[in-house]
Amino acid sequence: NPEDPRNWGYTHSIAMIRDIFGSRMFPLTLAGLEGATKQLSRKH
Repeated sequence: NPEDPRNWGYTHSIAMIRDIFGSRMFPLTLAGLEGATKQLSRKH
């Protein structure tokens, strides 16, 4: 998500996506991309 995570609660469309993806939503930063990559590489 390109928006700052501190602002995610203030946008209705982001809140809807966050409800769907839960903790699997990451900011579009190097740390966020690293977290997303780690999440995708985990076996469920």
